[in-house]
Amino acid sequence: MEDEVKQNAFRPVEVEKNIFWVGFADFEAGFSNNPYLVISDKDAMLIDPGPGNPVPSRLF
Repeated sequence: MEDEVKQNAFRPVEVEKNIFWVGFADFEAGFSNNPYLVISDKDAMLIDPGPGNPVPSRLF
């Protein structure tokens, strides 16, 4: 997917039918933002899963 993201840096990437990754990847900095756009016949929903480590490690 990295090659496709680099080629389409400013375009959505369809990862499954009607599901698009609309984020940003900075491979140099090791950072990515990973929201997804899900489209149905009548609706669309933007999902942003948030940071990769949402649970503080001190809880374990």
